[in-house]
Amino acid sequence: MNDGLNTSQSTTHAVVIGGSIAGLLAAKVLTRHFDRVTLIERDPLPDSAAPRKGVPQARHIHVLLMRGLLILEQLFPGITEELRLAGAPLYDTSADVAWLTPAGWATRFQSDLIKLTFSRELLEFTVRRRLAESQNVYILDQWAVAGLIPKREGQVGGVRIRSTAATGDR
Repeated sequence: MNDGLNTSQSTTHAVVIGGSIAGLLAAKVLTRHFDRVTLIERDPLPDSAAPRKGVPQARHIHVLLMRGLLILEQLFPGITEELRLAGAPLYDTSADVAWLTPAGWATRFQSDLIKLTFSRELLEFTVRRRLAESQNVYILDQWAVAGLIPKREGQVGGVRIRSTAATGDR
């Protein structure tokens, strides 16, 4: 056990549990409000756009709608171009996708329904790498949360963590 993430001494340290897209984005937002943000992930984090054991739904194609892409771009300026250079194509749903309807094939036309498609591994890796560039972010992989450390009634002051590196435990 490790009590090194007890934040009850400081109001300027946030802990995020889980390195999924949601955890990565939460950590990024918290960097604006806390002096230090620690992200804890139980899996080993790959050094490339590779699958993770704890993400079984990652093996299918993922799509990011335009609003999500705009939000990602606000959080990480230049990420759209970075993803595109890594092979993630933009496409117009109405022009680039054939839709078979009960009445036959739908007419294709140019629209504002622009999306970015990629593997989840590519998106997670790109966001994680960009997040790690933040001076106040600490990413701990191969650590699992073993318990919460109470601060006051109804408040959490920190977390107890344990290493998963030696055993591969989940």
